[in-house]
Amino acid sequence: MQTAAPPVDVTITQPAAALTATLTSQTNVLCYGEATGSVVITPAGGVSPYIISPAQTGLAAGSYTFTVTDANSCTTAVDVTITQPAAALTATLTSQINVLCYGEATGSVVITPSGGVVLISPRPTGLGGLYLHGNGCKQLHHRWM
Repeated sequence: MQTAAPPVDVTITQPAAALTATLTSQTNVLCYGEATGSVVITPAGGVSPYIISPAQTGLAAGSYTFTVTDANSCTTAVDVTITQPAAALTATLTSQINVLCYGEATGSVVITPSGGVVLISPRPTGLGGLYLHGNGCKQLHHRWM
């Protein structure tokens, strides 16, 4: 007659909380066509360490799905859309008046910007110069002497 094996006590465990991830911050592309966007994805729960892919920096405009994987290979996803200005910043010389007499400051130009997010900062006097930018994107910088 065989005797029965003694019972075996087993405890099955799990992580204290489910794996989650949150978009903590987002920087959109400032200058059309560049890859300067970034995000910060913050994981929680699951079992650390975490791996987040793709990279959270150097992003061009577009839709991304960031996958967070914990030490147990559990995954969760965060969808993000990186935006950019609708068009590149451009500037067109609309008109130009040259200096009439040597040494005078009678010349002028009219520059017409388009695209980007345009801010115009001309110098208020004479032929000091013109600096155009949109969101810090330098398209035209001209200085007359």
